[in-house]
Amino acid sequence: MPKIATLDKTLIKKSREKNLANKAISYIQRKTNLSYNNAKILKDILSKEYFRKIRSKNKVFAKFMKR
Repeated sequence: MPKIATLDKTLIKKSREKNLANKAISYIQRKTNLSYNNAKILKDILSKEYFRKIRSKNKVFAKFMKR
């Protein structure tokens, strides 16, 4: 039983992530009139830059807290 429950949880998590990704892609398509593939590429680029900014801010904050 527990294996099935964990499998269900991972499937639900993956489907939620995919659903959010599709919503982001459709939003980009509506705002920019891009094709699906181009909107998907743009979403990936934007999310990578966003997370890179967060990581750099966290590093700066960690250095500040060490002082």
